[in-house]
Amino acid sequence: MNDINNIGKLLEKYYRGETSSQEEKLLREYFEGKDIPEQFQADAELFGFFARGRELSLSGEMEERLNKQLKISGSSEPSRPSLLIQWRYYWMSGVAAVILIIVGIFLDLKIRKNSNLEVRKDTYEDPYIAYAEAKRVLYMVSEKMNTGRKPLQDLKKLDEGVNYMHPVFSFGAGIQHLESFSKIEETKKLISK
Repeated sequence: MNDINNIGKLLEKYYRGETSSQEEKLLREYFEGKDIPEQFQADAELFGFFARGRELSLSGEMEERLNKQLKISGSSEPSRPSLLIQWRYYWMSGVAAVILIIVGIFLDLKIRKNSNLEVRKDTYEDPYIAYAEAKRVLYMVSEKMNTGRKPLQDLKKLDEGVNYMHPVFSFGAGIQHLESFSKIEETKKLISK
């Protein structure tokens, strides 16, 4: 199986995921050897990595270390103090809920006792009179709003003044364009010398 062409074909099949377990075994045996051509060195490192991983999993040392860590970090049975702490939290949350309910009932009774709320009745027996009164109030509110808007109309005059000044603002931009002409004049003077 030392034929380089056959190894190359097997590697192509391996990377496409089409090799059988027997062909993979042949590849592993080939790459465990000593005389591996330079073109297959990267593949040899890959198969060497897999071999070291298989040795670790077979040794059981890794599994023992993991089990030891799991036993240290968390036991399958909760310890006695953690059960006590959980019980305290449940008990305290129950007490807090009862206190909240009692305070809520007390406040509700206090509010009802001191409440002078009475059911409001219609102030107008005739709906047309109620409509006319509502209309009158809305007109009054509208009038107050309109008088409050009158000073804002002066801002309209300010906007008109600003619009009148736009040509002056563009004058500055025009002057900047004239500066490029002065540079042209300077270059003409330099050329003519």
